[in-house]
Amino acid sequence: MVDAMESSDDHAGRVRGLRRSEYEQLIALGAFHDEPIELVRGALVTMSPQGEPHAWSTAELHRSLVKQLDDEWQVRSHSGLAVADDSMPEPDVAVVPFDPERRRPTAAVLVVEVSFSSLRFDRGVKAALYAEAGVPTYWIVDLVGRRVHVHTEPRDGSYQRLATHPAGASLSIDGLPGVVVATAPLFPPEP
Repeated sequence: MVDAMESSDDHAGRVRGLRRSEYEQLIALGAFHDEPIELVRGALVTMSPQGEPHAWSTAELHRSLVKQLDDEWQVRSHSGLAVADDSMPEPDVAVVPFDPERRRPTAAVLVVEVSFSSLRFDRGVKAALYAEAGVPTYWIVDLVGRRVHVHTEPRDGSYQRLATHPAGASLSIDGLPGVVVATAPLFPPEP
């Protein structure tokens, strides 16, 4: 059997990725039940399993944000964010405008990915995806390097500013005045 993508035939089939609407219909029908996947650029991407350090970091960040935000905002963890027609990533944490009708969010003021083994993907594909969607602030909590990479000023599909902060920093968030996150609690104690 010849793979359509490797065929030299001019009439070889082309791969068509899923649209977000199709992906959501499949989910509603029960497809992908309990599979750790997300839709990125039309492809189903398997997410890395969450170890305890990842779970710790996500929970601590979620807790810090919920304590500081008012009812205009919702802190979501591991939930789909409809950022493009062909993409619905599931960031580890996202701060989105509260929607009383509970529709899937299409915008966020902050998106955070916690990275243990996915740093390259988070810095490349995910950063471009969130920048294209106009997410003003994108953080990567780098568990291995024990630092937080802060991406801001999205323009033309990329972030114009990148700053890296150590585990002892305090970070503010554009669009959320008065909200400050201490980075030290995001990193579990080292054994």
